[in-house]
Amino acid sequence: MKRWQLLAVLALAVLVAVLLMPRRRGPAPEPRAGAPAPAPAPTPAPSPTAAPSLRPAPAPPPPAAEPAAGQEPGRRAASPAPPAAAPAARPAPLAAAPRPLPPAPLAAAPAGRAPQPPGGWVRGRVRAPQGGPVTRFEVNGRAVSDPEGAFRVEAPRGAARIAIRAEGFATALRRARQVRGEAVLPDVVLEPGVAVVAEIVDAATQVPVPDAHAALADAEDVEDAWRGGEPLTRIVEPAAAGRGGMLLLERVPSGDWLVLVHHPDYRLELTEFRPKDQSTRVALHRGGSVSGRVLGAGGRPMAGARVVAVSRSALDAAEGRTDSQGRFRLGPLHPGAYAVLAAQPEAPAQPLGSLPVKVRDGEVASAVFRARSGGATVKVRVVGARGEAPGVSALLCPGDVARPDSLSRLLESSPAYAASGRGSLQVIPSVPAGRHTLLLLGESGQVAHRQAADVPARGEVQLEVRLTGEPSPSLAAP
Repeated sequence: MKRWQLLAVLALAVLVAVLLMPRRRGPAPEPRAGAPAPAPAPTPAPSPTAAPSLRPAPAPPPPAAEPAAGQEPGRRAASPAPPAAAPAARPAPLAAAPRPLPPAPLAAAPAGRAPQPPGGWVRGRVRAPQGGPVTRFEVNGRAVSDPEGAFRVEAPRGAARIAIRAEGFATALRRARQVRGEAVLPDVVLEPGVAVVAEIVDAATQVPVPDAHAALADAEDVEDAWRGGEPLTRIVEPAAAGRGGMLLLERVPSGDWLVLVHHPDYRLELTEFRPKDQSTRVALHRGGSVSGRVLGAGGRPMAGARVVAVSRSALDAAEGRTDSQGRFRLGPLHPGAYAVLAAQPEAPAQPLGSLPVKVRDGEVASAVFRARSGGATVKVRVVGARGEAPGVSALLCPGDVARPDSLSRLLESSPAYAASGRGSLQVIPSVPAGRHTLLLLGESGQVAHRQAADVPARGEVQLEVRLTGEPSPSLAAP
């Protein structure tokens, strides 16, 4: 399990918390015509070992340029794919925000993430709905004044997100997919946006929830934050629910969005929403938990074992260790399907296995791990097309498992036994008898090979796999 994946959900929670903070807008500086304002000074990256804070520093850094999220608002992106059986760490509970919330810039890149080198420029024109140019606006937080509505901004190599804001209009989000040299966007036509009324209620009682904070996010933004800590784009000013649980989001652009709702007594909620409805209802969940034991040889409790629960579909995760009796409890967790993994304290990189569980509001799901003994040893020898040892990981799942369309759905629906080590020879000990499915997963989660394997009650099984062609298409997001 890699450290960046353990920090992924924590980073997402921090970015969402900052997104929900309202900010005050000052008058934009008056740059020379046709040129963007000077970029703000870069924010120093925090120490990789320091826990991110949900409160702004005493002297907040200048706002970072805001990348935006949408080739066209509403287009969903392909989901990310972390490596096999690599769960993420649980985000720390979000602290209750003081009222009024302090102004804060969007979050900078998370700890340990190096700034991307410049790759080129993105240019385009901004127009009003009637077709005339918008002469004063912001691009990724930088003020621009141009009589023709033209802009040109520096962008990293590859994909660049562009957020355009102007007084009296809704935020426009675009994405330049290939930035090499100079990329040209089609004309950006701003729209006034619509007002959206949201009702926030308790999922169990349907009672209105006051003091909840809501904001909008693009789906691809959230996926980027989950995958690599990209900052979320502020699409509208956040709003707070009154005593009746009602709130108003203003100047919402057209497209498909996610409504993010946070309340300190509930789990963070993400709900799909289309502004054309002009109203939505969001039910907040208090969450459930996962409880169980980790038992070693002979049924002895295993103290200090590491246990992780992760769900891509619920966008939540938790991590903990067992007590002296081998017991653990993880939560609260958002309702959904989870993969729960346990590892021995003396060998944290070698999991005891993965168990699928269902988490429901107000309930405690059970997961009991027992160190496997007896059974057969499965040895998987993998050879590449030129005789090299390919970088794949072997995974055995009980039963006849179809080729998974996502790693998360596989781990959330089926137990799995991981091999020790990587390389040409991988060993899976103490496999129970029966029909199993062998999956070889590449570093980015793609299925390189799948085959059935019959395992006897004892002894040793030798499986030899020669990878001769291209790997199968990558798995969808875990």
